[in-house]
Amino acid sequence: MVRIIGLTVLVSAFLLSLVVQAQPQTADTPYPHMICFNAPAARSYLPLTIAKTKWVLAEKSKTQMFDTIQAAFDRKELPALKFGSMCSMMSQEGYLSDRDGHWHPHLMFFVPLTDAKAWGAGLPGSPIFAGEDTLDRLTVFLVPISKWSDGTADSDKN
Repeated sequence: MVRIIGLTVLVSAFLLSLVVQAQPQTADTPYPHMICFNAPAARSYLPLTIAKTKWVLAEKSKTQMFDTIQAAFDRKELPALKFGSMCSMMSQEGYLSDRDGHWHPHLMFFVPLTDAKAWGAGLPGSPIFAGEDTLDRLTVFLVPISKWSDGTADSDKN
């Protein structure tokens, strides 16, 4: 469980950056969680994330969440995923989750639901990771990159 203790939104012509100050249950100090969305992701992926957050805070069950999300997509209350939707997570101080902790700097690409292995994700030797999310009707590809936002090299300790 992560406790959100602050949120900053930075907007430029090309990116929407969210800086979430979160305190994981397992940590003594809060970690910033910075994610930068490009314009297509800010217009199509972010509304889904915001809607799901509201439903979780309203304590909807998993079944209710599934039904609500499907109905919202079907009624076009949630936008279809825009072509080219992606984000980056490149802050060294970033915290992925209680389960994963810190991870490598990476890019995330959001595409309509597809077979991730057909794109090379998860295959032996492939640097591409993916998660297929049938509920959200999308596949997320994660591609680690070699440098953090401050230009320093990533290390294998993450």
